[in-house]
Amino acid sequence: LCYEHVEDHTYLFFRCRYSKEVWSAITCKAQIQWTHLPWGAAWEWALTEYDTGPQARIMGMALAATIYHLWQERNRRINNQHYGSSWKMTEDIIHLIRDKLANTREEDDLPSRIRRQWEV
Repeated sequence: LCYEHVEDHTYLFFRCRYSKEVWSAITCKAQIQWTHLPWGAAWEWALTEYDTGPQARIMGMALAATIYHLWQERNRRINNQHYGSSWKMTEDIIHLIRDKLANTREEDDLPSRIRRQWEV
C-alpha cells in the first residue's frame, strides 16, 4: 500500500503512512483509543476492550470497514494502478458507519451522544 516496507498485515493495516492517516481520522471520529500492537494482538485487544454495547458496535464497524477499505485500496493500486486519497477513504468509511447507525432498529437505540457524534 505504501511501498516502503515488506507487506504484512500489521504494516499494511496499521503502520503504513496511508493506513495511519486513515486510522487516525477514524479513531478520532469514533472516539476510540486504539493501541499500536501487531495485527493479532490488536485484534484480541479490540475484542476484550470493546466487549459489548454501542461503543463496541462502533468499534467493530470501524475496524471491519477500515480493514476492508484498506484492502480494496491495496488491490486497486496493484491491479489497476489507481491511487485513492486517504481523505476520500476516510470519508467513505465515516459515511458507511453513519448509514449503518442511522438504520439501527428502534429496540437497539443508540445513546444521544453517539447520535450527535455521528450526525444520525
